[in-house]
Amino acid sequence: MSAWSFPSRWVASIIGDRIELNEKHEWFLPTKTDLQYINPYWHRDLLLTITEADRKTFAERFESIFALCLRVVCAVDKQRIDNKHVMAKYITTEGELKTVYLGFSESDERWSAGLYSALKEAVSKCGVSSQKVLIK
Repeated sequence: MSAWSFPSRWVASIIGDRIELNEKHEWFLPTKTDLQYINPYWHRDLLLTITEADRKTFAERFESIFALCLRVVCAVDKQRIDNKHVMAKYITTEGELKTVYLGFSESDERWSAGLYSALKEAVSKCGVSSQKVLIK
């Protein structure tokens, strides 16, 4: 996994948010299995783990969202499959700004129909009705 890939940046930002500068420093002592090469199967598993945690947060906070922005990042892999990563950035009624990763979609549909189905699938998996979020 690249150090600049989205999952790496996401995990690094979560860990960075949890750092308390006034606490005693704990050294990182990795085991041999902690630093394994991540192949595409494990990369997908890592994305799904991050997604499941964020989906619950998004579903719980949906009622207190003041403004919402959905984003789809697309890429075509070696097998010419459209990979779509769906993220949401929102502002709560308390004024907090949050970004969550909602999911991954491999769609056969192209262009705007593929983007719309990826958004719909990701929002539905969060436990939120897609009709509440995606208004035509």
